[in-house]
Amino acid sequence: MPTRRGLGSFFGGLAIVALGLLFGLPEAVALGVVAVALPALALAWVRASGRGPAVWRTVRPARVTVGDRCDVVVSVRNEGRRRTPPTLLRDLVDGAGSARVLVGPLEPGEEARSRYSLSTDRRGVHRVGPLETRAGGAFRLARFDTHRLGTVSVVVLPRVVPLPPLPASAGDEPELGTRSMVAVSTVDEEFTGLRGYVPGDDVRRIHWPSSARAGGALVRQFEVPWQRRTTLLVDVRADRHDPESFERTVTVAASVSALASAGSELVRVGTTEHPDPPFVTATDHLDALLDRFALLTPQVADGDLVTAVERATVTATGRLVVCTGELPRDELDAVLRASSRAGISLLVTTGGSGPSRAAGGTGGVVRVHWDGISDLATLWRSAGDALRAPGVGSR
Repeated sequence: MPTRRGLGSFFGGLAIVALGLLFGLPEAVALGVVAVALPALALAWVRASGRGPAVWRTVRPARVTVGDRCDVVVSVRNEGRRRTPPTLLRDLVDGAGSARVLVGPLEPGEEARSRYSLSTDRRGVHRVGPLETRAGGAFRLARFDTHRLGTVSVVVLPRVVPLPPLPASAGDEPELGTRSMVAVSTVDEEFTGLRGYVPGDDVRRIHWPSSARAGGALVRQFEVPWQRRTTLLVDVRADRHDPESFERTVTVAASVSALASAGSELVRVGTTEHPDPPFVTATDHLDALLDRFALLTPQVADGDLVTAVERATVTATGRLVVCTGELPRDELDAVLRASSRAGISLLVTTGGSGPSRAAGGTGGVVRVHWDGISDLATLWRSAGDALRAPGVGSR
């Protein structure tokens, strides 16, 4: 297509030709003809030069933690038999404008690369693209525009803080309900006991003959592990958070999930809207959980945190970790009382004023307040020490 300069040259040339004919000025007519012909020649030259070089894009890495480096590499190569015209590449970036790369003329077979960094300051899914190509013509009178590449998604995950382990829960753990049996040998396997099936178990471990006799699913146990469970409840109500406290809450939730994964635990992650999902194996589902946290946003809803805690603790939960922003005093006391139904409980608040601290609360629940300035791992270690104190749900 012609550029603005090309259009100006074309219509200006037509006006000069008309004035030259009107006033009998052959020089003006000749000048106008040249002005009209130049954009047409530029268009023909751009078309004959082809559509510019081949272009491809690489994002490294496609999943990145908040604040870490993420590079987008744009590569171009002249796959034609003629020299390419100067080419402008414009890559749109969701929420951050665009990145522009100017590529000079490339000889046949020549390749060039350009790199730019993607901002990872904001958690979520960022879309890169489409990438637009603009090949210029002579005297900037014509160009060729096209969308060379589609979009790619970059997932910016929340920050994960390595946390020290918490003590074992005094509540009912799945593996503690093991029904010991004499080792039974079969042709192809040997196991040491059976226990009841819990969500998250591999269905291939169900021992069907014993399940039929017992009237319920029994799972083969090849060793007697201590598989712990963690229930994580995230308060997503918008009226309990400011933007900073919500990001701190997501960081705590992601860190607790990573801690459960490191301990090969079962974990379930609920919110005030959906407080009691099934347990899953943390190691196998950590990436999915982090992707979910990357997309988590405050919700304008009428959810009740006390009700959510009560629903999450109807059955044995093992550990319970409640993450919220700032709570009124009456709601805080009610949440502490409801949380005491679990084996061991931590209430993590991230909103409001005051320094970070970890201290025992109502019903033996340990309350942790994190202001985002103090070291979360140190604070978490203090919370673990408080949970191990006599009478605070320690085993």
